[in-house]
Amino acid sequence: DNWAAEGATGWSYSDVLPYFKKSETLQRGNQIPESPLNRSVHGSTGPLTVSVKEPVNPVAENFVRSSTKLGLEIGDYNDGSMNGKVSLMQQTIREGSRCDTATAFLRAAGKRNNLTIAVNSH
Repeated sequence: DNWAAEGATGWSYSDVLPYFKKSETLQRGNQIPESPLNRSVHGSTGPLTVSVKEPVNPVAENFVRSSTKLGLEIGDYNDGSMNGKVSLMQQTIREGSRCDTATAFLRAAGKRNNLTIAVNSH
């Protein structure tokens, strides 16, 4: 919420969360029981696919579990309170390939009749 605190009206966590949720689809992935994703802060119908790496890397799994023994809490990167917490990394993968901005948003938008994409226009 630093931007909102500095006067950027409309840029607080609660202000932008609905747009992030609208842009993504959280896929059920492999998770360790101690590190559940908070589905209330993720979308389910957006074009950007978000998941936890499958299979979970044993080193990452042990890191998360060990961190809790040191007093760190497990969190979700999207819940707005990750300071001092640990989690498995979320990624944007769809059908085995990276689901980047072009894949998620631009390809479908590029087929619109009312859109012109100018390349090398810098």
